[in-house]
Amino acid sequence: MPAQAALWRTDRYLEALRAVYYLTQAEEIVYSPIVHFHDVAAKFKLRTDAEYWTIQNQIMIYSARRVIVLKNDGWDTSKGVRNEVRMAKQAGKPVFWCNLLSDRITTPFE
Repeated sequence: MPAQAALWRTDRYLEALRAVYYLTQAEEIVYSPIVHFHDVAAKFKLRTDAEYWTIQNQIMIYSARRVIVLKNDGWDTSKGVRNEVRMAKQAGKPVFWCNLLSDRITTPFE
């Protein structure tokens, strides 16, 4: 993996880790695929493309009450985020957006 991509993934992981912390402090039940699998993928050289993680994400989304998307760098062009939002909508789950800079969760995505 090129060094720049590795740094970008690590930055996204740290932002997701912080979001999990804040949401947990707000007494939310939280699952984050990035927080859960970043170290596993790095240590064991698992694939990092969206397709590889689709089944894992689908099962967690179908089990969730709602989906909160972290608006970090690249969220709006992420194939993985698009897939997760699509899966959530197909499952009838509300999708919310979280921006750590404003420290709030916004209204559902339409």
